[in-house]
Amino acid sequence: PNVALYGVFSEQNDPTFTTPRFAVAPAGDPRLNETITATPSTELMEAGVKGEFLRGRLTATLAYYEITRTGSINSFSFTEEIPPGSGNTAIFTEQVLTNGDTSNGWEIQAFGSLTERLSVIGSIAWNESSQPAGGGGTQKLRFVPEWTGNIFLKQSFLNAEGRGFEIRG
Repeated sequence: PNVALYGVFSEQNDPTFTTPRFAVAPAGDPRLNETITATPSTELMEAGVKGEFLRGRLTATLAYYEITRTGSINSFSFTEEIPPGSGNTAIFTEQVLTNGDTSNGWEIQAFGSLTERLSVIGSIAWNESSQPAGGGGTQKLRFVPEWTGNIFLKQSFLNAEGRGFEIRG
């Protein structure tokens, strides 16, 4: 009665948008008129076990998740001679439509009261991520840390009449 297995599948579809294919290119370059149309979609699959401990005062979860995103726009910069063979170079930033950005990992989470006066909220997660990279390989997603963690505690020193203080941090 104190343990549950669960699974979640969720899909989010964002509105279709159109963006320039080249964000940086020399003025007058015909490639400045090229566009990319994308329809972003994100799928979440998660499975885990959730349990209650300390007579239901503390809830803890162990979960595995996978997030897959299609219709992402990534930027790649390169230098090109214009016109070819002239020795004059220009820098281009090309927006590229990619599919298959993924993030997956494990998370442990706990919240509730350890004692009548001490409450806790905490979690730790380990992440792996990848996205298509220039040249056909993959690279880690930017802004996805390899691990994250947090803890919040509250200790009450209030008496029966509600006088006193609490420490939170």
